[in-house]
Amino acid sequence: MSLSRIWEEFEANGRLSQRSIRELREALHSADPYDAITVATDCGERELVPDILLCLDSPDPMVRWNAIASIYTRFRVPERLDTLIRLATEEDSIMVRAVAIEGIGQTLPKVKDPHLRRKMAELLMSTFENDEEQWDSAYLGILAAVDVLPLDMPPANKPLDRNQIDPTKLKEFREQYLAGSPAD
Repeated sequence: MSLSRIWEEFEANGRLSQRSIRELREALHSADPYDAITVATDCGERELVPDILLCLDSPDPMVRWNAIASIYTRFRVPERLDTLIRLATEEDSIMVRAVAIEGIGQTLPKVKDPHLRRKMAELLMSTFENDEEQWDSAYLGILAAVDVLPLDMPPANKPLDRNQIDPTKLKEFREQYLAGSPAD
């Protein structure tokens, strides 16, 4: 199996054959699924989300980072949110924690349970206000939660400065997710 062959198939056809999807699934269950996560995500193969979700438990922080980015920031799938919250708060790797925090904001609009939505919103706001290491990831999550599209976000390749904060977006976030009781 060649991931580059699978990518070429997608580029040529705009979709993957069932054989390639099976091969990607096998690669996602291999000892090093990092590249398979990337290919599955870039090909938009949502049917592989359950297989990518298993990668959240990988001992390799790069695999966890890529799985979080795929599931929560690209596909925005509100599943295993308890794991996402744990990775956002307890993960040793700052890089994994950062993408998990942003992923909370990306998935927040899709969360139906009002108590879980409130918990996730409070975590984002608390991280933004109190965590000097991760405030910028929380801000990007806040922007995503209020539906700021990726091209309207601050550039990912430049450090974010607190002077770039849009107070109207923070107000919108508070009103949408933190006003009143969790049932509001």
